[in-house]
Amino acid sequence: MPGKNTKIVILGKSSSAIKDTRRAEILRNMNATDVPREYIDTIDVHLHDGQVIPFEVDELIDNFSLDELRGFLSAQAIKGKVELVEIFLDLDKIFTQLEAKTNTIFKDFFED
Repeated sequence: MPGKNTKIVILGKSSSAIKDTRRAEILRNMNATDVPREYIDTIDVHLHDGQVIPFEVDELIDNFSLDELRGFLSAQAIKGKVELVEIFLDLDKIFTQLEAKTNTIFKDFFED
């Protein structure tokens, strides 16, 4: 259906039962135009007819970008048929790496 806008949303997956406001804050501030591949769990492309096509994250060389998405849509011949793109991030991985880097940065300034 031409003329309809495609919506791109970033969601988070986590095994943590704790609802951390920091995790929600990361999702709010994340820009969908350039997402590091290592943090992406899955990407689902929803078509106007209800069909869901998985984006092959493993085939990304570097970060996910809108150019990568455009190429995928063209290759699948579904350009103009997409209603929604859901990008699911691995919040556990993001926070594990964030905490490790933070601990490394501040370890010289603070004693245990």
